[in-house]
Amino acid sequence: MGHDGHLDLLRTWQKGSDLYEMLHSESVQSIVVVSAHHESSDGRILIMSDDKPKLLFDYEGFPPETYRYTMPNPGSPALASRVASLLTAAGIANSMETNRGHDHGVFVPLLALEVPQKRPSLPIISISLPGPADYSQQGQTEKHWNFGKALSPLRSEGTLILGSGNSFHSRANVPAESKDYDSFLRGLAQGASRKDFRNWAEHPQARKCHPRPEHLLPLIVVAGAASASAATGRIQAIPHDFMGHSASHFVFH
Repeated sequence: MGHDGHLDLLRTWQKGSDLYEMLHSESVQSIVVVSAHHESSDGRILIMSDDKPKLLFDYEGFPPETYRYTMPNPGSPALASRVASLLTAAGIANSMETNRGHDHGVFVPLLALEVPQKRPSLPIISISLPGPADYSQQGQTEKHWNFGKALSPLRSEGTLILGSGNSFHSRANVPAESKDYDSFLRGLAQGASRKDFRNWAEHPQARKCHPRPEHLLPLIVVAGAASASAATGRIQAIPHDFMGHSASHFVFH
């Protein structure tokens, strides 16, 4: 939409960027998206099983063209069943879901990264967080980590696991705090003494940068999915400005 506050974010998604090239790699045969904009109400994980998903325009007050986006990519009932079997084997409650559609946490980044435009036949499914996401929920971080661990076999089956959220998500104007917190998150992934992302809430600015945790939890899911290769896998941080605040993407190679 040309909003100045998003220009640096768009730079990280443009053709030739690491994220763009990764999603367009021939090794990626399907994509599973865990969206911060979809939470269940009872702790289950809801799995899209439509063969032809629609789009869910879950916003209001935007220009008319933002309600005319299309995404031709098919769903994959077979991949949905595979996800369900992995979760069930791990003892994680889940259900199939139809007719909801991809929310903007799914279609906005994928459209900007030109995945539907360049790879229209690539199967894409979205799955929910086991909500509701709330600081009062005990064991929430570990629950999302284990959710990701259950999905880890998909990484060797040609499926890219994409966590769509934000490492900073607050309406408060706290640029100094976001810079400090972003540095903390990137530090969790680096160095000989690195800790994993389950320590995300230890920082004193965590709740100021995330009044609700739902936009950070997709990162925990993806980190959990990559945890089996934590000793050898490289974690890449891609920092950027997000509407005047510091944020980062994280890629688990």
